[in-house]
Amino acid sequence: MPTLLILNLAFFAGWVVNLAIDLIPTRRPLRQGWVIPLARLAPDWFESRSWLESTRWQRLRTVMVWVLAGGLTWLAYRQVGIGLEMTALCLYAWFLLAVAFIDLEHRLVLNRMLLAGLPLLLFGGVTLGHPTVMLVSPPRLSPLIGAGVGFLFFLALALVWPGAMGMGDVKLAGWIGLALGYPGILPALIIAIGSAGVAGLILLIAYRFRRGLTIAYAPYLSLGAIIVLFGW
Repeated sequence: MPTLLILNLAFFAGWVVNLAIDLIPTRRPLRQGWVIPLARLAPDWFESRSWLESTRWQRLRTVMVWVLAGGLTWLAYRQVGIGLEMTALCLYAWFLLAVAFIDLEHRLVLNRMLLAGLPLLLFGGVTLGHPTVMLVSPPRLSPLIGAGVGFLFFLALALVWPGAMGMGDVKLAGWIGLALGYPGILPALIIAIGSAGVAGLILLIAYRFRRGLTIAYAPYLSLGAIIVLFGW
């Protein structure tokens, strides 16, 4: 029974995250777009695809998101079992996946998404708690310190290297700091910066060190946050 439940939840997760990526940036109504993720999986000749124009990337992304969302759902179950902790882990992972892929496709970290995710922070904080150290007293200051560290560090980077990242990335770093607390935000930032640096170097080599190249930073921030949340 748990396996069947998790498989259904994994399928639902992929559908919901893909819906968020397709609908939120364009403000497309749910009643018009709820079938888009399913239609993108249909063969080219299938009738339901006739009204939907999709790029090769969008089809690939739909499959990637389904696999990632489903895989993270399964990992959350394996790590903490069915319960409120699994719910919080899944919601965090799904939210960060949506933010990451929206930034990849549109180069946007949407304020309305970060604001809509504030109740999730409250639920996650109550359910999962926050890592803390003896220097953080009382422990309830952990998320505030984490948010300050994430926000101010990325704000400094944005000021030192104008154009390398936007204020959306800065606010996302603060949001992740609230989710992870202090010192949880520190390894997340290290992972984000390290992975983004490797990706940026590969991009520079691939494009023969062309000037003006930029990368979407939200995927790397999300990667760091998910790794810390799942305790890897």
